[in-house]
Amino acid sequence: MRTLPALEPAVARLPARLVLDHFADPAMPPSNGSGPDPYSLDGFPALARLLRAGKTWVKLSAPYRVSRASPADGLYRDLDPLVRELLRIAPDRLVYGSDWPHTRFEGLDVRPWTAHLADDLTGGDDRLRDMIFRDNALALWGGA
Repeated sequence: MRTLPALEPAVARLPARLVLDHFADPAMPPSNGSGPDPYSLDGFPALARLLRAGKTWVKLSAPYRVSRASPADGLYRDLDPLVRELLRIAPDRLVYGSDWPHTRFEGLDVRPWTAHLADDLTGGDDRLRDMIFRDNALALWGGA
């Protein structure tokens, strides 16, 4: 995410879609339990502009790779404000990714975070859940 301000002009000229994995790789600060304001993260304003422009997508994948929260409950709650803001500004530009096979994190159970995303972060909105877990991926990559 930190490099997006410098890349933003070039991305606008790309004749292709850009997919950023792992929440666009934010440099998360040490966790305070609630997570930072997304606009305080280096590069987030550029990410927001790129998402609104319509050629950039973000994979909600591998929270364990970017979170600074304790992984004890598997919910990575310091990412909640970031995910909520991404859902607010560009719900049609987000796709869920499992990050399987979880290299360097073998044996990790992503089900708690996946359920947290599907049930809590979407507010139980079936339409939004379907977008993140199915429809947006079909729009991005095609499929039957």
